[in-house]
Amino acid sequence: MASALSQHIRCSICLTDFTDPVCLPCEHSFCRECITTHMTVKGKESTCPECRGFFSKKDVRANRLLRNMVEAAKSHLEEHEAMKKRANLTTTAQTAQNNCSPDLMCPKHNEKFKLFCETDQKLVCFICREEDQHRRHKFKTMTDATKIKKEKGNETLDLLFSEDEDLTAILLKQSEAIERTKERSKVLSAQISAQFEEMHQFLREKEEEVKKQLEEKEKKLLEEMEENVSEIEEMLSDGREEQGILLSALETDQCDKFLEWWSEDGQSLVEAIQYERFFRPKAKSLVVISENLFLGQYESHLQFFVWKEMLGVIKPVPHRHILEDKNDPYLKVFPSGRAVQRTSKKGVFGTKKYHSPFACSKESFTHGQHYWEVEVGEKLTWAVGVMEHGEPDTVLAFMSEEGYCIIKDDGEDSTQGAMIDIRDKPRKIGVYMDCDRNKVLYYNADNMSLIGKAECDLNRPHSLCLSHGMYQDGKNSDPLTICWY
Repeated sequence: MASALSQHIRCSICLTDFTDPVCLPCEHSFCRECITTHMTVKGKESTCPECRGFFSKKDVRANRLLRNMVEAAKSHLEEHEAMKKRANLTTTAQTAQNNCSPDLMCPKHNEKFKLFCETDQKLVCFICREEDQHRRHKFKTMTDATKIKKEKGNETLDLLFSEDEDLTAILLKQSEAIERTKERSKVLSAQISAQFEEMHQFLREKEEEVKKQLEEKEKKLLEEMEENVSEIEEMLSDGREEQGILLSALETDQCDKFLEWWSEDGQSLVEAIQYERFFRPKAKSLVVISENLFLGQYESHLQFFVWKEMLGVIKPVPHRHILEDKNDPYLKVFPSGRAVQRTSKKGVFGTKKYHSPFACSKESFTHGQHYWEVEVGEKLTWAVGVMEHGEPDTVLAFMSEEGYCIIKDDGEDSTQGAMIDIRDKPRKIGVYMDCDRNKVLYYNADNMSLIGKAECDLNRPHSLCLSHGMYQDGKNSDPLTICWY
């Protein structure tokens, strides 16, 4: 396992551990000195030593993530080797001590132990075997018993080694996730700064406020990750301590010493480890916390959310989409394509009186971040959200007598979330769809406060959807309108 780990931190040119690693456009990495020498030899037509792809001097960039991973891997390998040396020293000392000590004697009969009672799991002499307390018990010679018990010990040790490898792999993945989170945080911080640079000086205070939110999210996420690392390292430490105990016991050459240890501590230790690893393996109870650093609307629509009135400067702004007119007799789409209204039709014998059809935008998306604002005014009922293939996926719904709630449809069944308490009744609703993170967020667009959010599978085309709500004999006849800026 340690050898395999070494391969991942080795430069393919010098065949030693990376020193000041750099990355090429093809994403292959080398030591800075190695690739510089390679470029000197090749001249202007420099190609990657791995894939032969062309690159120039300006394409070479520092690989901080790999550098940090090399340092972490080296630290782990050094600790692994130190542990092995400590185990070998302990084993050697124990072996020497065992070889110099006399044979163990039966305290009751002053005879040498010659047998191992399988029933009682203890050493006995020949006289003990004939006594009533061992009648009908099963016995083995110390040699046979030692062989069997060592086989169990070796099986348990294999479990510990395997678990060590699994935990180490998880630890490395978590370390990578931490580094990627830090890098992601830096990218977002730079993006925030770049967007704020386009604004006037008086917006600087808002910039610092948003950065503080990012730092808090980063801090919270990294704290969770570091706690996970500590838990993994604690499990590794416990497992390695057990490895050391078993290694020390299994290296002894004296059967009586080993079986004495087995009787006193070994059997219970081995059985406990085997039970724990078979029925509650540590690696399966762990989950790598991903680098899910998420700033919502501030990642792509920061300027609009901060100073919406500065529309002449701010980009991007909400989509200027139009609604698709499907000639639904119960739904009127205005000629502009921006507004929709429920018609007064009730259907035969009033069967469609409570029918609330949806209209959707012509444009749909499978990636990126997208934002719309819909004017709901003083309507009594309405719903806005996103839909797939004509079926709403998630919507924020309002009913004057009940309030606000998020409804999620998984294709087979609709689930209504808990009612949401909103102090200030919004006249405009913001819908933020992040296809890359499969999230939909709903905002009170009047003050940009978050109302609620839902998770959806947005890998398939999704578009904005609106439901005017029931007609209610003309009391709810005001249209829903997509805001254009």
